[in-house]
Amino acid sequence: MQIKGAAAYNDGSSTTPPAVKAVDDSTVEITLEAASPLFLQQAAMPFILPSHLLESIPVDKLFDDPYFTDKLVGTGPYKFVEWERDQYETLTRFDDYYRGQPQIENIVTRLFAQPSVALLAQQNNEVDAVLMLSPDDIATAQGDANLDVFPGPAMLVQSLATGKKPELITDERVRQAILYAIDRDTIVSQLYKGAANVENTPFLADWVPMTDVNPYPYDPEKAKSLLADAGWDANETLDIWAYYTDQFTGQLLAAFQQYLGEVGIKAEVLQTDFANIEADYNAGNFGLLFSGSSVGPDPDAMYIYFHSKSAYNTLYSDPKVDELLDAGRVTLDETERAKIYSELAVRLNELSWWMVLWTPLRQWAVTKDIGGVHGMMGTPGLHIPFYTHAETWTKGA
Repeated sequence: MQIKGAAAYNDGSSTTPPAVKAVDDSTVEITLEAASPLFLQQAAMPFILPSHLLESIPVDKLFDDPYFTDKLVGTGPYKFVEWERDQYETLTRFDDYYRGQPQIENIVTRLFAQPSVALLAQQNNEVDAVLMLSPDDIATAQGDANLDVFPGPAMLVQSLATGKKPELITDERVRQAILYAIDRDTIVSQLYKGAANVENTPFLADWVPMTDVNPYPYDPEKAKSLLADAGWDANETLDIWAYYTDQFTGQLLAAFQQYLGEVGIKAEVLQTDFANIEADYNAGNFGLLFSGSSVGPDPDAMYIYFHSKSAYNTLYSDPKVDELLDAGRVTLDETERAKIYSELAVRLNELSWWMVLWTPLRQWAVTKDIGGVHGMMGTPGLHIPFYTHAETWTKGA
């Protein structure tokens, strides 16, 4: 979305403000450079910031202001009280919330280094609601008669992103071979215990046909054939990195290592914080990175990952991918957009810059004395879970 006059105003070539004006106290009129199918989505994304607290702060100093840590002001049913980094955040109810006064007076969110510890704290009546990522924790909560378990939406897709080390990983036959070599169905069934869905594209949109996308079924012989065609050297070592440092991810890395070994790829694995590998990642100085990314909410979310002009993308470039991403941004008719993104899905699946694996399903365990919780807790396509209608929550009889 490009607001008319915004680019010229921002680069200083024009002093005319962008075409945004207040029609009345509750209406804003925005004129775009061109019609955009993304307007409503993008207009809903920006944070509304309080002018009385921030209007005097220079833009380049905005996020250094203590507003963001000590005096947050929002529009929801609860008000910010205090925050302690990596420990907790305290909220109190906003009595004049437009949907009605919240039923619970205070909410405290706590950060646990290990999700299993959070679940144990819940079983000890120290915590009311817990976000669970581990399949073992999900299974434990589902078997606890004192808990209600709510499924969250698939907010991210997990893939093996490819770098440029060794150089032969840049051959799409090698990448496709790796997909054929990994039995994703078995991993989802046995390790995830069904708490994930196998996927073949980096975005999810039920209005985009995916019938022509290759599902890369488990086929080690096909993998060996592709590797032979590409000239893979069995003495070469392929690094598989992950910035998830939990025990479960360690099990996944071990599974990757075993499957690849069975088709003649010697792999070494590393789990570490992203800060330790960020420079090598940006330079492509790695083999595979087990990572997560947004699945939407619109396929245009793929622009930042794969368009050659995206500052976020330092590794990949394909003229057809660029063409399709550009076309999707300017096509208004959803039927035509569906065709564009269907073709994009096929092309990304063929290139397999990201070897798409699955979408893990988030689950929330909530004690039974918490009422008013609405089934699906979360917002599809976003990494951050949003608590919907928290003003209706109750605690106790």
